Amino acid sequence: MQYLFAILVGLIVAAGLGYFIGYDHGFQSTPPSDANATAQSAVSDAAQMMSNIVGMWQSIDDPKFTREIRNDGTAIDSYAGASTTSTGHWMVFTKEVPDSAFTGSMEEGAAYLSLSMNESEKLYFKIITADADSLDLIYLDRGNALSFNRVK
Repeated sequence: MQYLFAILVGLIVAAGLGYFIGYDHGFQSTPPSDANATAQSAVSDAAQMMSNIVGMWQSIDDPKFTREIRNDGTAIDSYAGASTTSTGHWMVFTKEVPDSAFTGSMEEGAAYLSLSMNESEKLYFKIITADADSLDLIYLDRGNALSFNRVK
């Protein structure tokens, strides 16, 4: 009889422990770390920058030059009066979401644009402004500013 009583007490204790361990007592889960939030914010900023960059842009300094940046990653440079255009690929990157081929230094929170118009040359720009009406870039090799107005 004592043996059955000991087994019954053991089962009750085991059930109680199982309930205590398995039950959600309303404790909050650990909040995400600041590093995680920063990385997610950087990805979100880069995505927003990418959507702002897509469109047809006309150079302010030389209105005959246009650069079309398409949603599929294609970039097309055209010059009015010229019979040819240059076609390449583009991408936006940040320090948190880098371009593996870029060897220069990057600023925290800044967004960059890479243009590859042919296999041997990649052009890198720091994005200063990219909104509904204007696109302002700094060409990283020379430091000169390029400003565009949205055509469409």
